Amino acid sequence: MIDVPNIIVASDLDGTIYKDSEKQIDPKVIGLIDCVSTAGGLFCVCSGRTVNEINNIFSKYLFKKEIAMIGSGGVELSYGGHNYQLSQYSLNEMNKVIEELGHIFLINVYTSDNKYTCLLRDSQSVLKDIVESIIPSYSSHSVNSLMYNFVSRYCYQPFVNSIEKPILKLEIVGNELNVTEEIEKFFKDNNFYFIKTSKYTFDLINNNVNKLTALNLLKKICNCEKFWVMGDYYNDVCLFQNADKAFIESNAPLEIKKYANKIFDFGSWAEIIDDLGELR
Repeated sequence: MIDVPNIIVASDLDGTIYKDSEKQIDPKVIGLIDCVSTAGGLFCVCSGRTVNEINNIFSKYLFKKEIAMIGSGGVELSYGGHNYQLSQYSLNEMNKVIEELGHIFLINVYTSDNKYTCLLRDSQSVLKDIVESIIPSYSSHSVNSLMYNFVSRYCYQPFVNSIEKPILKLEIVGNELNVTEEIEKFFKDNNFYFIKTSKYTFDLINNNVNKLTALNLLKKICNCEKFWVMGDYYNDVCLFQNADKAFIESNAPLEIKKYANKIFDFGSWAEIIDDLGELR
């Protein structure tokens, strides 16, 4: 039997409670999870990463602590020993996106346990075009280093049609100025949810699924209406707009901070912990 929480505290992962460069969870985050539990709440990690990735990051810290995990930008939900998948791409749908966008964007394919990169034509030419669109004024002698850094950061193993795992989401890499009205219409006509996730990356999720879609399912499962959210970027806005309280990281883009009830600094979650006292 799962206890019914009186509140769900949902948090983005990267840039909010975790930095990939540090490769570890700050002990204060575990303290925050304990405070949520003590207040009768449920802590939920909401990330663009897959649930498998989230679990791998947290597994050695949580022990028997119960948390929920929303992964792949809202496509996956894991809670109480159950896993839910809210959307996926067929190969035909994925190929349709690649044909439409593959000439100006790098496209990465996410499954539950792996990431793949799709390229339409000569890989060297495609990558050079994408890098040039991001950094148009680079000098010729720096091309090789820029290409190397780009490939190291954004490219994975080549995609093959024989993969058996469901395709959870697509990641688009490139310059957002290349997203024309025609491309936006293509997203709308095909019910694709398109959202910026970092300076040069965007999630493209089928059936208009996002983090709020999965959180609403979690609320229904838990029979809990109240939720707070912590985050720092555009893919968290759908949560900020619907939360009872929104805590936004101080380095978030200025236009996102308008949704904040409180601003917090990474590494200091005292504002959230103080507010949890009102629930006890």
